Amino acid sequence: MARIKDASVDAVKAAADIVEVVSLRTSLRRVSGARFSGRCPFHEEKTPSFSVDPVGKLYYCFGCGKGGDVIRFVQESENLDFAGAIEWLGERFRVTLEFEESSPREDEQRRRRDRLTKLLDQATAYFERILWDTEAGGPVRAYLAERGLGDEVSREFRLGLSRGTGLVAKARESGFSPDEIRAALRVPSADLPSRPTLARSTPLPARAFGASRPSPARGEGLPHNIRTLGSARSCSISA
Repeated sequence: MARIKDASVDAVKAAADIVEVVSLRTSLRRVSGARFSGRCPFHEEKTPSFSVDPVGKLYYCFGCGKGGDVIRFVQESENLDFAGAIEWLGERFRVTLEFEESSPREDEQRRRRDRLTKLLDQATAYFERILWDTEAGGPVRAYLAERGLGDEVSREFRLGLSRGTGLVAKARESGFSPDEIRAALRVPSADLPSRPTLARSTPLPARAFGASRPSPARGEGLPHNIRTLGSARSCSISA
């Protein structure tokens, strides 16, 4: 069975403009920093609660809870599967896709990996929103500034804030199984409160895993002051 090469998927992600894509479905306006806001395209609302991060290429609705990356948005809005969304984005942003043959076993492994990566991406976005878009994140944003970590570098390395609960419930609402939650978030049980970041009210890098990407668990590619933040406290997972 032919599948899209990972290099082509990465090329599509790099080329895609999430603000342009979302703007096809709803009007957006710039709010704080690089963030955009508008009415959610997935449910009726009078007050805009839909947030778009063009740097991380992520979206989230505080009203209905839908969120994810630009690929997920196309899947949801165009009713496409993952491959279909990549092809849709590739055509719009003029990225030529390359394909390769794969076995049924490889297809199953890829599907599981994609599901876990999707869950990690949603977890990342969840903690980013708590840090940047909530009142609870205010003291932590001030703390980051005191440590010399401005908005630009903090957003680049996708720092997030955990309040200690909420992630597992969000993952369940998005249709992830207990096995997927345990595998991706490393919680001992899907029934336990989620602790996927550092201790409560503590920021940490939450970049997605990938062969060419640094792992925050090891601190590779991270500025020294970010690594110091993480080393001062225990971390329950590496995402």
